[in-house]
Formats: sequence, structure tokens, C-alpha cells
Amino acid sequence: MGRAAGWTAGFLATILFAGGCDVADPLLIASETEEIFYVQRPEISSDGKTGLFAFNQVFQRQRQTWPEHTKYWVWTRGIGSYDLESGRIKVIHRSRGSIGSGSSRSAKGGYGILGVCWDKMLVARDGDKSYYWLDLATGSLTRLSLTDEWADRGIEVRHFFVLDRSGTIAMWANPSKRLPVDPSRVTGSLWVRRPAGRYEDVGPFLSVYPVGDGRIFFTSPLVDKYGAAPGHYVLYDIETGARSYPFPEDGTKMENGRNLRNVDLHKASSWCAGAKRDIHFGFSRSGEALRIPEDKLEILRLGRGGWEPEHRALKVEDLKNALRH
Repeated sequence: MGRAAGWTAGFLATILFAGGCDVADPLLIASETEEIFYVQRPEISSDGKTGLFAFNQVFQRQRQTWPEHTKYWVWTRGIGSYDLESGRIKVIHRSRGSIGSGSSRSAKGGYGILGVCWDKMLVARDGDKSYYWLDLATGSLTRLSLTDEWADRGIEVRHFFVLDRSGTIAMWANPSKRLPVDPSRVTGSLWVRRPAGRYEDVGPFLSVYPVGDGRIFFTSPLVDKYGAAPGHYVLYDIETGARSYPFPEDGTKMENGRNLRNVDLHKASSWCAGAKRDIHFGFSRSGEALRIPEDKLEILRLGRGGWEPEHRALKVEDLKNALRH
């Protein structure tokens, strides 16, 4: 999109939004239109050089008198990147949003980043409850039929992450009621989806960690702690499906001697084989979304004394300029 076209789009958004206001609510029509950017789902690229995030460009009017009422127009939903060295923002993918009313929380929905591994990103889109591969190099989307696949297999998936460059996906599903173990001890069932669509039931787990070298480390209630196997720890090789059983004292120090419990399991980028795991990209406060420029982004680097934070301001004008190109 050229510079002139970008300004035209913003102007049209304001006009269309104003036209969408409730005719019967003159107090809402009289209020000023506010442009807001919400930034959410921050992740780090696999090489540790780029912050990745979802964002929504929102125009909204809010009645200031009781009862409060908000009308919003989500003009753009997108995925962006932030170069940690230069500070340059780039829009990787964008799509149109929708009109709605209610609290501003409703306008924060959009793209969700569920997996990041080199040039692949697994995203969800709130509008149609669907899942896609996003090519980080080209910005193109390819739809996945994950929901139908789960329904066909009768599994209820709660979390999933991308494990390697080829697009292998690890999934935490609700444990089967037919497991030969006490269900109160089981956190979930671990499944792996191959790029061609083949599923493997790895088994139930109590806890699970990505090792970072193409294996998954988990504790299994099906492996006897004190029996013939050395312990209840299991290492599962993603590529071959082979299993090994490390000794308990080795169980939590699998990655260059560092404790796996330091890995942020909720960060999608932590699960990718070969990715840098000594840097995180996130928010400087708790919450589900940043409203820029009031809120700050945070870069965490692992140093000798632990995680060292650095705060950055994501400039609204920089994001607007990225949208014009």
C-alpha cells in the first residue's frame, strides 16, 4: 500500500466509522473519534533478532456520560515485526477487521501467535475460529484443518507449539478417560502432528519441556520410578519417535547444563528446535494487550546474573508508517 493510499484508508475508516454510529445516540456521535493501536501476543524470532507481535488498529468513539457506551471499528488486524537492533517495524501480514460495540476489550481480539519456528508461524484468527501457517518471508497464509482433525480423533487440544522447521506440532490434549493410571495425577496427553497430517499419541504426562535440540523431555506416569527403568523421565526424539530414559539427576539439565525449568513453556518460540532461548520479547507489565504508546515492550536477555530487562517504546508513528508500505 502506498503512502497516499494509506492516508486515504485511515480517512475512509474514520468516515465509515462515523457512519456506523448509532443514530439514536447523539452523545456518542458527538464524541471524538480516537485511533488506538493494541499490540498483543509478543514472541521472539528463532534467531533472536526480531520481536514478533499481533496488533489491531482501532477507531473508536466513547460516550463519556452514564451509561458508558463504546462503538469501535477494527480497521486493520495484522502481524508485525520489530528489529531489536534498528527499531524498524515491518507489517508482515494484514487483514480487515470489523465493526462492533461494547468494551474496548472486544476490539483486542484478532490474530493469535501459537507457534514460531524460523520462517513458519502458526496463527489463529478470531473472526472465523481457524488456524493458519503464516510464511514470515512472504506474509502469505495457508489454512490448516486442525479443528476437523481433532474432532475426527476425538481429542480436546488445549495448547500447541511448533517444534521444527518442517512444521511438526506438539499438542497438549485432555487426558483420555481410558488411561491405566490415576487420572488425578495426569496433566494431559502429549500428541505430535507431522507436517503431512499424521498424528502420534506419545502418551500421558505429568510435566513436559522442550529440550531445544529436536527432543521433548517429559515425566510419564506409565514409567516406574523405581523399577527396571532408571526413572520416570522420558526423552522423545521428534524426528525418529525413539524414546530414552535418563537418570533422575540428569532429568532437568538437558540443555547445555542449564535447568529446563527456566524455560518459559508458554512462549511459543521456546519450543522451536535450534532457536535462541536466551532472549525473550514481551510486555513490561502484566496484561493481555498493550495500548501504545502508553505501555512499553520488554526485552529480556539471559546474562550471568539472570534475566536482564530492557524496556522499549513502540512508537505509534512507526507502526503507522509501516502500514503505509
